Amino acid sequence: MSLMMEQPFTGYWTDLTDRDIHGVWAFSQDYYGTPPPIPWDVEPNNHGGMENCAVIYTNGRFSDVTCNSTANVICQKPAAGVSTASPNNNTAPSSPSMPLV
Repeated sequence: MSLMMEQPFTGYWTDLTDRDIHGVWAFSQDYYGTPPPIPWDVEPNNHGGMENCAVIYTNGRFSDVTCNSTANVICQKPAAGVSTASPNNNTAPSSPSMPLV
């Protein structure tokens, strides 16, 4: 039996939060920029008034969850052979910190 079948799937952290302004979803790290339009379905519902972080599921749908929920993490790193230098010669972060809660 696979691990995915043994435990309920909880989605992947997106780094999106509406902690600062309720209902205004933004990345917690400034260097991610402004998020694209989010394809919410029946979410966000802020169940219990405590859901201020977002996960994404493999079907592309987002859900708001409590920020101390358990979810999977996707790491970001530069592709082999691709420069991470920005036009002004500053180096972009190669491994941004994701909220691991």
